[in-house]
Amino acid sequence: MNYELPISKKTLRIAVALSKGIEELGLTKRSYNGLRRWGVNSVADLCEEYINGSLPRVRNMGEKSIFEVEHALYVFFVKHGVVEEEENERSNQ
Repeated sequence: MNYELPISKKTLRIAVALSKGIEELGLTKRSYNGLRRWGVNSVADLCEEYINGSLPRVRNMGEKSIFEVEHALYVFFVKHGVVEEEENERSNQ
């Protein structure tokens, strides 16, 4: 018997991606250690801190590190099928 989940596949991909640890982002040690000290362990934690604008308050998290985190999140979400490269390019126009 096949069951149809009432949740879209994209929603499931998002949930799986958010549950991953930040070590999967491939960040530099400086960024990774700063985030861990701040209590950021998962991609979901990182997204919450990013949305709240908390990253500049993280020790050793300057402009360059924040750019690194933004880029790593984008690549991670493309890799996990959460966002397509074209979607992001269209939204920036």
